[in-house]
Amino acid sequence: MGSVGKVAFVSILGLGAITGVLVYYIFGNAAPVPGVIESIYRQNLPATDGATQDTSQSPSEGANSTSAASTASPPATSGNQTNQTSAAAGPSVTLNILEGASVQGNPAYDPDPLSVTAGDVVEVSNQDTVPHTATSGSGPEDPESGSQFDTSIIDAGATAQIDTASLEAGDHPFYCSVHPYMLGSMTVK
Repeated sequence: MGSVGKVAFVSILGLGAITGVLVYYIFGNAAPVPGVIESIYRQNLPATDGATQDTSQSPSEGANSTSAASTASPPATSGNQTNQTSAAAGPSVTLNILEGASVQGNPAYDPDPLSVTAGDVVEVSNQDTVPHTATSGSGPEDPESGSQFDTSIIDAGATAQIDTASLEAGDHPFYCSVHPYMLGSMTVK
């Protein structure tokens, strides 16, 4: 290797070392802090027990977040365990997929845990801007995933239904197959 090659090699090594040190310090200062979620998509839930809510959000943030509502209607008798609809056919319980749920760390389902009586029809309402599911199981690695219920893909603003008539009493975990970190639980009485 000639003297020009040696100088170029040493220069490249020096620039690589300087770049490595700079990247180490820049990313070291940008490391996440446990318990602190900094995201432009994060939205605080509305206060439910008279406590004050953080009002540091801009007016566009959290404006469409709603809490769960249930209606007392007779359950649908379609026989399908789940089906996607745009209008409810008599659900007795509502499960909301909250706006911003696709951002890891944000609340995903409301209410969580969801309490139902065997035979209730659960309307799953996607209030987020991206597609989601409510799939039975603890996650995609669960061998029984989707065996009890699966809404399939629920587009933004759409709804789907889960018929709980065939579910046994007890706790039934569920998750979003599109975003597996979104977890919820259904208690059947």
